[in-house]
Amino acid sequence: AYDKIEGFAEHGQTVSDFYYGNKLRHFLANDYKGGPIAIGSARFHQGDGTKDITLYGGHPFPRAEAACEGPPVEVMLSMATWLGQHGKGGPDKITVFTPGSLIAEDAGEKVVGKLLEIAGGMGFNYVNEAKDITRLTKEGVELASGKKIEAELKIVFPDWVPHDFMKGLPISDNEGFVV
Repeated sequence: AYDKIEGFAEHGQTVSDFYYGNKLRHFLANDYKGGPIAIGSARFHQGDGTKDITLYGGHPFPRAEAACEGPPVEVMLSMATWLGQHGKGGPDKITVFTPGSLIAEDAGEKVVGKLLEIAGGMGFNYVNEAKDITRLTKEGVELASGKKIEAELKIVFPDWVPHDFMKGLPISDNEGFVV
């Protein structure tokens, strides 16, 4: 749902498919000046299709504030390597953000805690409880929490939305995701 992020078309980047990946590659090769980088997720509007599902041990299926945050973590690490290889700085230029209280929350507090400890020691910046992306501007990312992240490069991961025709089908939940 990139179209739901105000300013994405003009100021946003992502890596979700070949088109966007190539657009980012071109930006890095031709337009990136070496400024700050923001990488993060929009809020995920998860349907109710998992409300009755229990996992091993009787635990409820988790509710997530972000659809999938492995990619933002992978991209932040990749961008730090790219910055170093191209003489444009290091992890201290990168701020990773999440709508949730913990990035990649489905990996668990122990694993993510260790990741954040190591990443913080490397110089990465971290913003949690961003709530959602309000809009992207030339200057950076504006978050629903009220925080603004200065960024020349904004790599974002949108909310996931099903196709409209899926809503109301007997196989779909209240958002239109297949149960």
